[in-house]
Amino acid sequence: FCHLLHKLIRDGHRRVPEESHRFISRIKQLGQFWKHLNTSGYGICNETYSKLLVERLEFHRKYPVMPGSLILTESQIKTLESDLDNAFEMTIDMLDQMDNLLSLQSKVYDAMECLRWSSLVPQGQCLLAPLILVILDTSKFYDYLVKMIFKLHGQLPPDALEGHRTRFREVFRRTKKFYEESSNLQYFKYLVSIPTLPSAAPNFLQASDLDSYQTPHAYLHSEGSEDGQSVTADEVLLDLGAEEQQTQQQSQSHSAAQVDPRLAMIRETFKGNSV
Repeated sequence: FCHLLHKLIRDGHRRVPEESHRFISRIKQLGQFWKHLNTSGYGICNETYSKLLVERLEFHRKYPVMPGSLILTESQIKTLESDLDNAFEMTIDMLDQMDNLLSLQSKVYDAMECLRWSSLVPQGQCLLAPLILVILDTSKFYDYLVKMIFKLHGQLPPDALEGHRTRFREVFRRTKKFYEESSNLQYFKYLVSIPTLPSAAPNFLQASDLDSYQTPHAYLHSEGSEDGQSVTADEVLLDLGAEEQQTQQQSQSHSAAQVDPRLAMIRETFKGNSV
């Protein structure tokens, strides 16, 4: 369920995050349920995943400009950067999102090691499958964080952003380790393109570092492009009216084809008498 909801948030209709927010209490209950089932190997992972989804939905509610796919245009990024207070707070919230994603990754890898499951067995692949979305999400959040924190350093004194730099360095270390470990797993090789991060984190105190920065690109191999394609804003997900009309037409045709032959004889008799 958690994996499906995560995928719908990313690749589903643009209103999925908004419509899903009213079910947050149920997702929290689901997390509490799994919290007490630590014997299966899935308990702590599902609890962590539930927490991630709750905070992800809260994030989209707080920042409706950010779509579930996390894909922003350059003009949208510049608009976010132009509001200093909003950019300062949003980078903190994105660091929180990175912590949640990396926490799920850590719990999954710990469970795999504890249970001694390989990435080639069904049980291991079931645990690893959500990490494909984690790879896609972390690459986006990482990119926006780098660009926005550099922008903040151009407008605020370095001391005011010490907390940002400290947290980002830790996020960088964990993300780099995650990508390197995942690149060695056979399961991911033919499913997702995993970015390679530089040996050292960007130096936000040196503005020229932004010029040499390269955006990490993660995408599904089956889609052949970065993050694939999600449903467009105006695209109709399901035309129930057309489907119902088609069903009625098929039903009428089916009924006509199965007319009782005795009824047909009676009709012919009445036609003859009327003549």
